[in-house]
Amino acid sequence: MLSNLAFAAETQNSNNDIIIGSELNPPFVYMNEQGNMVGTLVDKLDSILRPTNLHYKFNYIPWKRGLEEINKKRNLFIFPMTRTTEREHLYKWLVPLHTINYGLYGLNSKLSSLTIDVSSGNFTVSCVAKTVMCNIAKEFGFPDSSIIVMSSASINHGIKLVLRERVDFIILSKEGINYFRSTLDNPKSKLIKINNYKYKAVEYLVGSHKTDDTLIKKIRDSVKHQEQSN
Repeated sequence: MLSNLAFAAETQNSNNDIIIGSELNPPFVYMNEQGNMVGTLVDKLDSILRPTNLHYKFNYIPWKRGLEEINKKRNLFIFPMTRTTEREHLYKWLVPLHTINYGLYGLNSKLSSLTIDVSSGNFTVSCVAKTVMCNIAKEFGFPDSSIIVMSSASINHGIKLVLRERVDFIILSKEGINYFRSTLDNPKSKLIKINNYKYKAVEYLVGSHKTDDTLIKKIRDSVKHQEQSN
């Protein structure tokens, strides 16, 4: 599962072999007890790819490495990628996977109000480098000095930073917060959403500009066929 680079190199010799890489982002993408990648978006992509004659494999790839590797490998795709103006020209946007709503969550016991001004510089937020979460933090108005950028870390770790009062806030989706409330045995009242901060994103499966157009067509044709069938 973790030998993604070797597998990606092998795919250069086959027009129908592709690798679908992702960082772990529960409940959309995560590892089960058997070490296989599962989740709602894995299921969705599996249903799209299954009817094609492509040989595909889901692999865990840390986000920063994935951004580097996608520009080197012809048959490598990564997901989920939020489509933004800054990223528009960097990738081929193959398939929209879902629309997701992000919010700002903090520790309930520390908050005297659910309406606050993060631009004051009195609050900190964590995010992983080169992810949309850092962009969202800036959109919300956090000064650069208040954004704690981690080189690589799981959402699980980000939530624990809030619970341990190392940072004040984390940016999460509704689905993400519900997942972690159960897996971390975290009572619903511990992490609470701030009222005035919302961000809507559309997340995609993407390829690089080196990606074979034939592969892209096969994937898009499968999506179109499913839409027509429904």
